[in-house]
Amino acid sequence: MARRAVNAWAAGSSIVSENVFAAKVSGLSETLAGLSPRPRVGRLATIQEHFTRRLTDSVLFGFFRERLLGQDQALEQVCLRLGSEVLTRPPYQPLRYCAEGTPATGKSESTVLLADWLGIPYINIDAASMPSSHTAAAQLLGSGRGIVGSHQSGRLEQAAKHHAGAVIEVSDLDHAVPEVRAAMADLFLQILETGEAQSATGSMFSCANLIFVFTMNLPGGQDEKVHRGIGFQNRPDAREVRQRVVSELKTMLSGAFLSRIGTPILFEPLEGEALAAIVSRAIQAALKAAAKRLHLSIQEVVIAPEVARLVLASLETSVTAFGARTVLEHGRALAARAILDLQRQGEDFRGKTVEVFATSMGELTLQLR
Repeated sequence: MARRAVNAWAAGSSIVSENVFAAKVSGLSETLAGLSPRPRVGRLATIQEHFTRRLTDSVLFGFFRERLLGQDQALEQVCLRLGSEVLTRPPYQPLRYCAEGTPATGKSESTVLLADWLGIPYINIDAASMPSSHTAAAQLLGSGRGIVGSHQSGRLEQAAKHHAGAVIEVSDLDHAVPEVRAAMADLFLQILETGEAQSATGSMFSCANLIFVFTMNLPGGQDEKVHRGIGFQNRPDAREVRQRVVSELKTMLSGAFLSRIGTPILFEPLEGEALAAIVSRAIQAALKAAAKRLHLSIQEVVIAPEVARLVLASLETSVTAFGARTVLEHGRALAARAILDLQRQGEDFRGKTVEVFATSMGELTLQLR
């Protein structure tokens, strides 16, 4: 203000404009660090229109639900959050949400589905694979001048500049070494607040056209513990579980970062009918894929009702702890073994239906009809 007033006096002009300037400055709510000599870059109008139309479509929940089993409540929250983000988020800030839950419950799969729904690229940034903060900075923001690879921009800049929108999943922050976790949280503080990032060469670029999804689980088996009652109490309700999860996340990530990604959307451990349906789908898909690769012409695959229950009962690991991934791998292995056994018997598969049954030990047997 003093500099502007002196310059106005030296030029012999009135200081009325300085009074107007002072009024504008006093009305701002940002810190001086947030002030910019130019307007912030907003989301492209075409991308905003596309995001608004697709993310507020009532069909979105059905799209998720048909392809991801056993997570109706979480998927409903994802749809509500995305609708809120695209309608109310300032246009210079990227859309974002956080998904938390035990491994293999559909957090990453829902992110891939979101990208498919929007017809834009899906990009994964695995925080756990980065050994140091220097590696994280180089991967995301590029390398400084004179360093090997400095001619190539970082992954964030490539996504922001080369695509008309992209879904970026930042996964496994909880498994990252503390140095990387702190560095990435600090980096995304700026990106989520100002919508901009600074590359290693010093240039600024906008992330307004991106959607960030932070997926994580609690370390040390805490995901299972937060769903248990204390002592002889019944299982805690959803609100209490969410409070426990947020409390645990605060021990790993700063409150400033958590406030920017919002309340985590909880993906519940899979159980019951959802797991049975996942097993059946896995076996059916595995048999069709195996038959195609073995050049066996089959008409369809029919799963007997009791197969899923018997296969699940034969699992030696905790499905709650390892999620659907364990079930999928087990189902694929059983299907491969069963179709190879039948093929080696010299059976003619041409145009026939494969019926799937299971023994009491959970092994699959196939019959041709």
